[in-house]
Amino acid sequence: MNKVFKQIGSWILAIIVTVLIMNVVLAFYNRTAGWIDRSKGATSAILNPGSSIVFGTEGRGYHTVDKRGYVNNVDKLADNYVVAIGASHSQGKEVGTYERYYDLLNSWLGYEDEAYVYCVSQDANYFPSIVKGFSALVEEFPDSSKIIIETGKTTFTVKELEKALDQRGFDEKETGENIWNTLSFKRKLQIYLKEYSPLLYNVNSKLSEIQKISKDNTAGNTAKKGDSLEDYEEALRKTFELMTSVYDGEIVILFHPNVVIEEDGSLSIEETDTDAVFMNVCDSYGVTVVNMADKFISEYENDYTLPYGFSNSKPGSGHLNSDGHRMIAEELMSVVRPEEN
Repeated sequence: MNKVFKQIGSWILAIIVTVLIMNVVLAFYNRTAGWIDRSKGATSAILNPGSSIVFGTEGRGYHTVDKRGYVNNVDKLADNYVVAIGASHSQGKEVGTYERYYDLLNSWLGYEDEAYVYCVSQDANYFPSIVKGFSALVEEFPDSSKIIIETGKTTFTVKELEKALDQRGFDEKETGENIWNTLSFKRKLQIYLKEYSPLLYNVNSKLSEIQKISKDNTAGNTAKKGDSLEDYEEALRKTFELMTSVYDGEIVILFHPNVVIEEDGSLSIEETDTDAVFMNVCDSYGVTVVNMADKFISEYENDYTLPYGFSNSKPGSGHLNSDGHRMIAEELMSVVRPEEN
């Protein structure tokens, strides 16, 4: 009997040691920051302020979360600043620090200890979600001169757009470090477990990935089955009517479409029939559009440079790589450059 207990004890010890070793390894390979949901704010969630991110499953990046809960190198805003808001493409976990488009813009414009272009982004913070938090974004950053909205597609359902008109609202208690004081002990413990148990996080992420494997986040060829282009345009006009009514500064749409490597080796842009409608509505409301399509094509034709994909992922797909961020920064430079008095 003693031998049995010793054997079981050795197995348990081996499992504990293995788990500890895997956690240490993953801490240097794929470690996330704690996710904090909120009901009032520019985004529906922020990351745990002051935490860090190590991302190595697609590209490679190490980043810190600033005091507001967003991924930026610095959190002090310049007297005159621009807000860039988007999803994981803007967050740029897959590339190195100072390789993201907003970091490049700050560097090129001579900003080091403060941010002229400040990024407010979160995973899955797509266009309808950005619209839903737009009034809160304006309240959270009242002195911004421009707002850049990043999107990789123009295909949204009428229901998504109409639902976004019901604005999320803003509460100072739910920003940055303030929100930590409102969390329960249980929620704080969950956040710490996620941050300091990367093995648990990676297993959970893989299970979530398997559950979502059948879903395609890229746009289809129509607005959505059941939505006419006329209904889509009407919903989109209501969307831009709201945004332009609550914000006096310039609104810029950063549109970076998906690319397709054809069988003959050429590159094409994935287009949808909502693209033209989206661009026309933007134009009618005085919204600037920075469309990356031509830039993506020209760079590929010049030296086969792709905006998406990494050495450890599929070329031409996935998130923006460092070249993609550079291309965006180059196209945005003339749009965001401070006006000389």
